[in-house]
Amino acid sequence: MHVTIVALIGVVLNRSPYFCFMQNSEKSWVRTQRQRSQEGRARENRQRVQVMIVLQRVREKLQRQMGLAPAHMSKIFYLFVARHILCEKQGKINEAYKKLQDGWLSNGDKVPPAEFAKIAAEYSECPSGKKGGDLGWFPRGKMAGPFQEVAFNTPVGVTSAPFKSTHGYHIILSEGRKN
Repeated sequence: MHVTIVALIGVVLNRSPYFCFMQNSEKSWVRTQRQRSQEGRARENRQRVQVMIVLQRVREKLQRQMGLAPAHMSKIFYLFVARHILCEKQGKINEAYKKLQDGWLSNGDKVPPAEFAKIAAEYSECPSGKKGGDLGWFPRGKMAGPFQEVAFNTPVGVTSAPFKSTHGYHIILSEGRKN
């Protein structure tokens, strides 16, 4: 019977063992395993490219259906960043909105995000209220129906009027959009 001595020297960065003192048959087995992993990565890359092509075709189909030229496709946004105030009671959300109106909205001014954050910290009953109502970036489909509709239809820098969703009453400050 033929015995092979294999000494483990260390672990390479990709966490595959590095061996020495291998016989030819073992070396060819290692080469075969490396080729298989390279083929697997190549297959994954091909699949990623195929998915990207499908997404591009869907985007182009949407452009045609909505009658948008490619230059106007930037009007369709996929990610949004916003702040909000959430209250269970309508009276409390109306108080917060009145404070926004008295300070900025009645003059036709936009509410500065820092000031909106102070009011959110004071009035919001959502955990995000501690962060000034900051929701961070979120995609379409992540938020509840009415909230999503108002958030996506509110222009950047504009504060929405109070509205009701399944979670309570909200006011949204839209801060940004990107594809």
